[in-house]
Amino acid sequence: MNNLPLPHWLLRLLSVDIEEGGEASLRLARFPEGELGLLALLAVGAGLAAVFFTYSREGSLARWKKYSVASIRALLVLLLALIVFYPVIEVSREEETRKTTILLLDDSLSLTLKDRYQASPDKLRLLAAGLNLEPKQVPGFSRADLVNRLLRDPDRKLLELLEEKNRLEIYTFSNDLRRPAHGAAGEGEEETPASGKLTLSPEGTVTNLSAALRKAVEQQAGSTIAAVVVISDGRMTAGEDLPSVASFLQKKNIPVHTVGVGDPAPSRNIRVNSILASERVFAGDPVAVDVQLSQLGYGNEEVEVQLFDSFSPDAATDGPKRQVKSATVRFAPGQDSTTARFTLDLKETGAHRLSARVAVRQEETFDNDNEASTPVEVIEEASRVLLVSGAPSYEYRFLLNLLRRDRRVSVSSWLMSADPDFPQGGNISLEKLPGDAKKMFAYDVVVLLDPDPGDFPTEFPGLLRRFVAEQNGGLVFVAGEKYSPAFFASGNMKPVHEMLPVLADLTGAREAASFSLREWPLWPTRAAATHDSTRLSSNPLRNRQRWEELSGIYWALRIRKAKPGATVLFSHSDPSRAVAGKAQPLMAWQYFAGGRTIFLGSDETWRWRATTEEIYDQFWLQTIRHLTEARLSGGKRSVLQSDRQAYDFGDIVRLSALLQDENFKPIEDETQTVTIDDPRGDTVEVRLEKDASAPGWYRGIFIPRSLGAYKLRLANGTTADLRVEPPEIEFREPRLDEQSLEELAAQTGGSYTPLWSSEALPERIKQIDQRPEIIISKDEPVTLWDNWLSLSLLAGLLTLEWILRKLVQLL
Repeated sequence: MNNLPLPHWLLRLLSVDIEEGGEASLRLARFPEGELGLLALLAVGAGLAAVFFTYSREGSLARWKKYSVASIRALLVLLLALIVFYPVIEVSREEETRKTTILLLDDSLSLTLKDRYQASPDKLRLLAAGLNLEPKQVPGFSRADLVNRLLRDPDRKLLELLEEKNRLEIYTFSNDLRRPAHGAAGEGEEETPASGKLTLSPEGTVTNLSAALRKAVEQQAGSTIAAVVVISDGRMTAGEDLPSVASFLQKKNIPVHTVGVGDPAPSRNIRVNSILASERVFAGDPVAVDVQLSQLGYGNEEVEVQLFDSFSPDAATDGPKRQVKSATVRFAPGQDSTTARFTLDLKETGAHRLSARVAVRQEETFDNDNEASTPVEVIEEASRVLLVSGAPSYEYRFLLNLLRRDRRVSVSSWLMSADPDFPQGGNISLEKLPGDAKKMFAYDVVVLLDPDPGDFPTEFPGLLRRFVAEQNGGLVFVAGEKYSPAFFASGNMKPVHEMLPVLADLTGAREAASFSLREWPLWPTRAAATHDSTRLSSNPLRNRQRWEELSGIYWALRIRKAKPGATVLFSHSDPSRAVAGKAQPLMAWQYFAGGRTIFLGSDETWRWRATTEEIYDQFWLQTIRHLTEARLSGGKRSVLQSDRQAYDFGDIVRLSALLQDENFKPIEDETQTVTIDDPRGDTVEVRLEKDASAPGWYRGIFIPRSLGAYKLRLANGTTADLRVEPPEIEFREPRLDEQSLEELAAQTGGSYTPLWSSEALPERIKQIDQRPEIIISKDEPVTLWDNWLSLSLLAGLLTLEWILRKLVQLL
């Protein structure tokens, strides 16, 4: 009943245009299917039978007259039935369309590796010959460079050949599937994927080929996919396993052709991961230096580590390197990392750069990761500390004694609850709290230990804020049960609240429940392993273990959350304190203008001494040193610093710069420019914006796009350094995984080929049925029930029936 072809004369009468090759047919859009359709036909037939039966009983008219009128009525019934079933004219045409070839290019960070092919000389020669290079040139190219060379090779014309028979769709993949950036096509060239200047720029921190295959196929829904071509090193570090996605492609009859890039030989490499030492030390103090090493493919191997020192009194340039120590360490069986530990005695005050180096071995896969360095500044001054405590708590007594006996600290204490004639403790005794800028600014660090907010001089909170913001001073606030809830509720203490890295929970009922009858262990965060205050070991796992060995806490101030930009070092392990699924911060730090502030939510660190006095002493002395460092830079007219020294690839680097004139007055420019030299030798400029809340300070961010060491400098010559580390997951096993690529190709009916013989790919895809696909397209249906012809027929039949009935005297 549907899709009945229509003659051309009728289509012309209805003003329906049909292009060459098109066909038109009548379809009843609302005609039911199956048994309901049969019932509909029976109903129409019954209606027609009823018409003729009714007219057959009309008086004594001649039979031909009865059936003539009945026929007109029957035509009306048929016409009305057609209108009810919604007649439309559909115009369809057949079109030829090309199938699609999908090209997936791996742009994860493992494509930045440069393979030396030490164990694969035959493959080195084949690769060099295939890409028109000399064998000695190949190790100078990264995997991405080799892929770019292949795609741009004017003789191979890989992209043009892939596009010759099929429509070519190109994607890059790593963390996600993306369209690559293309340059403009050449003059007179048609804009196609092959005509643009494609450049592969690896930036992905993981490789998720499975998701890329699924998404690429889904994005080409509606077209027939002839094949998928994948160019990759085969290292899948995220997503579902390849057999699952291979089954998905196999069901859709989509072959995957894989092209391997990289050296398939087992990798061997020794890497200097990092060198850890305090940024600032006191002259004559022993300097602990930890050099972290990792290995791949060596096993139980001895390695000699050489330590060098480059000294410069003014830090303007690095001085000549001189070897100061060496040590031999061994990788334990089954372990891929180890640490070489040194202790140095640096007597010269000024800027030192310590470098650790391991000799490059001929069989190593990489030769650019065998050295690392870190800056160390040697100073002479002792840290000047003001310790203010609300009551003579255990924390106050132990901390005062520790600071008083350490020669690197000069401490003055003020016990707020003491009698007026009580002799205040410390190396230098006080008669009252500092009441002016001169006395306050003489200190490097202020420690507020559960202070009584009602016992401060009126001017003290404002002076303390100026001390941190203008003089780069350090501030530690240690919360205690007696006064801290009132301290955070006091409006007079607002200048101090604003400097701290957390927001307190001031709900009275909750504060009453802050003391617990059970001991809650500390939860060190990832940041605790690298922060100066909380780094007890160079090994992150050992660092965490040492903190977890300590006594826990019973009381802690309730905290709503850490402020934006703050770094949490410890979290509370009590799940009832979690807010929105996040553990409550127990210790956090942040920059405030030029200074640094730390919040410690409990005054029970003295309990750690029951386990070991060493950790208690180390924690507090490292904390004082960390806060003093910012203060030491206050004597410089210009400072350039980043929030960390080491970053993972993709991390945001937050930069701060202090600029003052020769009279130490803040520079008033709106912006400053930092010039950054990256590891590839490229130079970029980053603009820092003026910080309205901190005179002379400028802030900005940038995202590194390369791995390795960066050199930063201001226009006045002030410099800083930082390092971007590779994501471990992408470089844990860098060799080409031919097996995975071969299995994916075999399971989907495709083929595997190494990079140097990829010219065979287009021919392999051509062997598949390349006949054009026939697509039937349909225009918008033309409705007939509201057409002039339908209305004219209806009116004509009604009029004709009325006339006939009049003539045969049936009215």
